[in-house]
Amino acid sequence: MLVESFSGVRGIYGADLDEIIARKYCQAYLQFLGKEKIVIGCDTRTSSEKIKEAMLSVIPYAIDVGTASTPMVELAVRHYNADGGIIITASHCPENQNGFKLLRSDGALLAASDMEKVIKNYKENNLRIYKENKVEKRDITEDYIDFCLNLIEEDIELIKNSNFTIITDPNGGAGYIIDGILKRLNVKNIKVNYELGKFKRIIEPNHESLKYLIPLIKKKKADFAVGFDCDADRAEIVTNRVIDGNYVLALCIDEVLSNKPGIVVINDATSYLIRDIAKRYNSEVKEVETGEINVVEEMLSVNSLISGEGSSGGVIFHPSRCRDGVLTTLFILRLLAKREKSVNEILNSYPEYYNIKDKVKCSPEEQVRVRKRLKEYFFNKGYKIQETGDETGGLKAIIDSSFLYFRASKTEKTAEGDVLFRIIADSTDEAKAKELLELGKQVFNSVTTLR
Repeated sequence: MLVESFSGVRGIYGADLDEIIARKYCQAYLQFLGKEKIVIGCDTRTSSEKIKEAMLSVIPYAIDVGTASTPMVELAVRHYNADGGIIITASHCPENQNGFKLLRSDGALLAASDMEKVIKNYKENNLRIYKENKVEKRDITEDYIDFCLNLIEEDIELIKNSNFTIITDPNGGAGYIIDGILKRLNVKNIKVNYELGKFKRIIEPNHESLKYLIPLIKKKKADFAVGFDCDADRAEIVTNRVIDGNYVLALCIDEVLSNKPGIVVINDATSYLIRDIAKRYNSEVKEVETGEINVVEEMLSVNSLISGEGSSGGVIFHPSRCRDGVLTTLFILRLLAKREKSVNEILNSYPEYYNIKDKVKCSPEEQVRVRKRLKEYFFNKGYKIQETGDETGGLKAIIDSSFLYFRASKTEKTAEGDVLFRIIADSTDEAKAKELLELGKQVFNSVTTLR
């Protein structure tokens, strides 16, 4: 099933998505923009080059940056003063899938309302055909490396003198770019799974896919390890355990706010841990509906230096317009160099939060009614209710300093076409978090059976 949402288009290559669909979507995007200068780049999946060639055949003026991470393509849009950009990637999804993200002129994803217009153009199928197609091949690598190093410029020598050793696993994806940056920082990089397009583990970096790194860290006496997804916008950190994404975000926020306190923007599924870290620096936290572009737009609105989605292992650093796993790694290195402490020593100074999650499903026709009944149930039980977005947006039931969160995914569906609801429980008490999660699933199941 082809998934079309504000985060882009995604599906199983050869079944839901092919070159014809990609070409038509590219035309629909160009029709929306009304402009012609487009940056295009792709991840390392076998099908990515085929999709890119199909799209290049209909773009009037394309700047092809080749194999590149999502942050690199977004930077290229700004660097080359393009009208927009296309990133061909299925990000953290399985190898048999592919897709593309559509960008505006500042490199950020299209807003949800704009993406709806592109989807409408595609479905109406009344698309303009450009007779001339100009393609320029450019390499954004050095510009991206300079961009990253400039953000940590004042502490480069400190990092160089810290004699760090880390393990990096891009899993054959675009995260391989980090090796050149680490060399300039005098960080010893033990490379794992660097053969492009060869996926040796599950593409999504998580506990299951990265736990194999734990004994390797001990054997190589590394300071930590990092695993990326295919387009390197996500990174997960590993020490003697795989660090939860909320704690990865906390480390980066700790580093940024220690230099300059300010507003932090997060999605509404992120742990309250971030609120506690921000309080240390008298900084405000603003929550928005889940979705990278929602976070980015609020970040720009309030002049935030850092934002993120701890629920998905993504950190955004100004002036970037997307999550960036490479920058996440560099800011953690800077934090360790300045504090002269290990990742675990710093994490041990943070409050302990238990952020656990599960997924349940319902039919597309039910989702609005189910969310409404969930809201009524928890409001009547004395929970404080917080909502983001519209009637399909996030719903948070808060009790004391814990919360239970519900949201219908806008990027995932079951094979049968059912909507997946994410349920997240967050608490400083492990038993309370587990109790809340079970309650959430029980209430969800009960309201889906009511008619």
